[in-house]
Amino acid sequence: MALTVFAALSLSSCSGAGDEPDLGNGNAIVFGAYISDAYESRASVANIDDLKKAGFGVFASNTGADDFNPDATVGFTPDFMYNQKVWWKAASSGVIGAGSWLCDQDKYWPRGKVSFFAYAPYAAAFGETGITGITGIEVSGSPKVTFKMDSDVDKQIDFLYADAEKTVNLEKVDQVQFNFRHALSRVGFRIVADEVIDAATTLTINSVVFKSSSLGASGDLNLASGKWENVEAREMEYPFETGDFIAGSNVITHAAGTKMSDLTANGKYLMLIPSNKAVPVAITVNYDVATVDDNLAAGGITINNEITSAFEFNFETGKAYWFTLRLGLKSVDVEPVVSDWEDSETDWKPEEKQ
Repeated sequence: MALTVFAALSLSSCSGAGDEPDLGNGNAIVFGAYISDAYESRASVANIDDLKKAGFGVFASNTGADDFNPDATVGFTPDFMYNQKVWWKAASSGVIGAGSWLCDQDKYWPRGKVSFFAYAPYAAAFGETGITGITGIEVSGSPKVTFKMDSDVDKQIDFLYADAEKTVNLEKVDQVQFNFRHALSRVGFRIVADEVIDAATTLTINSVVFKSSSLGASGDLNLASGKWENVEAREMEYPFETGDFIAGSNVITHAAGTKMSDLTANGKYLMLIPSNKAVPVAITVNYDVATVDDNLAAGGITINNEITSAFEFNFETGKAYWFTLRLGLKSVDVEPVVSDWEDSETDWKPEEKQ
């Protein structure tokens, strides 16, 4: 059911003039952003429209005749572009998908090599969570973005970075192509009954609590390597209530059989700083088992269950995970599954949630 999306954006020079790309503009630098269809990058951003709305920030270093050195302690500063916003301007023709990537200042190819690094969504100012800071303008080596997880799932953002493999040590290429990937891990929940329940019985999930004693609360993303550094791990807990579920998805009846269904969807996925090692996870499910019984004065009986499933799990960068809650009348099993980041059923979009 997963759908891998490939798309290429129209390209433009980093200039404020005109709607369309001008590939013959001398030494003007031309930017583009795209999604790779290679298997290993299926977790790349799959919604072009949201990238266009947010824009992205670019760092660039002019290293002369030398290759960029990510470990340099002197030199190799972002002396060519520093958190330069690149934004999308749709073509005046109104043709869907036509337009240009622009920035506020013209940039032209200098002598020597230039290395480019990018992240999204663009941040002109920094908050207490999300993107909270960037490398100083005179700091040498790889540019980095500091990120802090928000404890409120509704305020989390999808943090993206451009794979730098093909954007370092460039000398006057036709286009600087940014291949954006997800920097975080994504978690969603599904439910299914472990067996067909009686026609008079209904299972209703009231809440799901995701908890770990050792998850990243904040860290620095190295834009050159795409790796997390200086990660501060601590206990993290994320509750999901009835209002966080797809309407009606938290109820299992006899008619549902053992068919699996999504419990969370667009805007309610959990984002995590990748652990890249096994960490303890506990998922607590509170649910009611209601049975109709005409012989009872109340017409039936409802029993509340709260069950915790604990295990260890490795959350990797750019991976999407489904945790399937397999409910029984007295038990809950959790089955983790890796999937493509975007799929045709949920159509999740990489945007900041309001």
